[in-house]
Amino acid sequence: MSSPADVVARRAGRVATLVAAAILASTLPAQAQIFELMRIVGEGGTWLGLPVTAGRASFVGPAVPVAGLSLDGCLRVWDGHSGEWTIRAEDKLGASRLDVTAMPGQPVRFEFRGGLQAQLDAQVEWSEARDTTLHLWVGVAPPSGRDHGRDICQPPPG
Repeated sequence: MSSPADVVARRAGRVATLVAAAILASTLPAQAQIFELMRIVGEGGTWLGLPVTAGRASFVGPAVPVAGLSLDGCLRVWDGHSGEWTIRAEDKLGASRLDVTAMPGQPVRFEFRGGLQAQLDAQVEWSEARDTTLHLWVGVAPPSGRDHGRDICQPPPG
């Protein structure tokens, strides 16, 4: 089984998404952003790599079209990390918010209900004041549960 770092490396150049608020952060044209988001939903999620400096990280994405998208999601900090991870994320253009403390390997479920556009603002605090890259699985599925019986909190093998 590949490590999250390997998966992230293979996906270098792909659009990074965080569906903690299920929001695509890129400079692609609006239509391409929607197609990329749909691809990630179809794959059941994606690994993210977020640089952490002195135990802290932040990300503010551009406003992107989400066309009223609703998703059920699950965050999971890579098992190889240590400590506690406090993750606060909100859609600056909507009502979706997440404020959790996660342990490596422990799933954290969430819901995202989007409007026409969304803008992610995320803050991460690690219990260890060191530098690293936070590897985070973000699994997603339509709210109807059409995830083909797969647990969205578990990254697919490979």
